[in-house]
Amino acid sequence: TGLMSVDPHTGYIKAWVGGVNYGQFAYDHVTSTRQVGSTFKPFVYAAAIQQLGVSPCEEVTDLPRTVFPGEKNFMLLEPWTPANSKGEYTGERMTLKQALKQSVNTASVELMKRLGGTAEVRNLAKKMGIDADKKYPNGQLRIPDAPSICLGSCDLTVLEMAGAYTAFANNGTFIRPVFVRRIEDKKGREIFTAKLEEEDALQPEFNYVMVEMLKHVAGGMGLKSH
Repeated sequence: TGLMSVDPHTGYIKAWVGGVNYGQFAYDHVTSTRQVGSTFKPFVYAAAIQQLGVSPCEEVTDLPRTVFPGEKNFMLLEPWTPANSKGEYTGERMTLKQALKQSVNTASVELMKRLGGTAEVRNLAKKMGIDADKKYPNGQLRIPDAPSICLGSCDLTVLEMAGAYTAFANNGTFIRPVFVRRIEDKKGREIFTAKLEEEDALQPEFNYVMVEMLKHVAGGMGLKSH
């Protein structure tokens, strides 16, 4: 396993654990890619809040959602109807806040359908420091132009995800994580200073709504939010 801690207001990396022992296992879990799954869903919700003005209190029904061939800008060749993680649908009405807390797939698909394509989600991810347009050797995008990204069907790094999440904790402004702040030579002369890279990813009022939803998620897991 690996972990990283970042100060969201400065971008300074506070902790980095890439694995058990680099001398014995030279593999860094912070910079290696893994499928992100449901940790990607807040980007979908945030895009829907900012672009469509959806409310955390808006209700959706937990029933199957299908993206059909030719529907809007999804460019699918076959119908896509993803199931919930347990393969069941409750048929119950729930708020979007509850849906995010319970990581209900059907709600994420509903928001993606309303967005009409992947562009808004991919653009938000780029503003939050994720190189969505980078391609693998086989030509596939790191964040595919496919509706399945609403369920996290992309491989990203802990470094990218932690960096992206700093925007939520920094009033909607992304600050790229900084490894080295400054380098001096043996005489104390400064030869390198890190430049602050930041970008406004979410408007503050929309970011506030998203943070309140994430607090609800954290509260449900017994975590404290600050």
